[in-house]
Amino acid sequence: MSRLTAQTRATATGSTGQASPCRSSVPAWRQDVTSEEVPAGLIARLTSKLSEAFTEAGIGPVHVSHSGTKVLVEFPESDFLLVVHRGDITGLFDTTVIACVRAPAPDLSTWWSQWKLEGDMSSIAELHFSELVLNRRKLLDMLEEHQRENGETIV
Repeated sequence: MSRLTAQTRATATGSTGQASPCRSSVPAWRQDVTSEEVPAGLIARLTSKLSEAFTEAGIGPVHVSHSGTKVLVEFPESDFLLVVHRGDITGLFDTTVIACVRAPAPDLSTWWSQWKLEGDMSSIAELHFSELVLNRRKLLDMLEEHQRENGETIV
């Protein structure tokens, strides 16, 4: 259901010293995507359900928060911004997912990627949870490969 766009880019940055690996190195990375209106309360419910699902699955530490139509999911090594749009057809959603991940010190390379997730509103929390778990695993694998290639200790 999701498709990865060619909008992945990598840069080297300095240490942020913050829990979120990408926030201060690229202050506007979360602000350049806007959303149309979605049903009232949907984002708050999605945020709550995602937080519960991560806790129940034993995945953490993770912090899930929202503002307007955006949900921010923060892991120690990566951030995911979900910008939920109302789908063209009633009962469907379209989410822009923006991921940011930073390699640990001493490298601190940073990567961003953006893709779309589409589906039925009735399963919005489950689809987003599955998407986040799958793509976080891919990012962690990418980080491990990057560390191996650079002769760094894998944490």
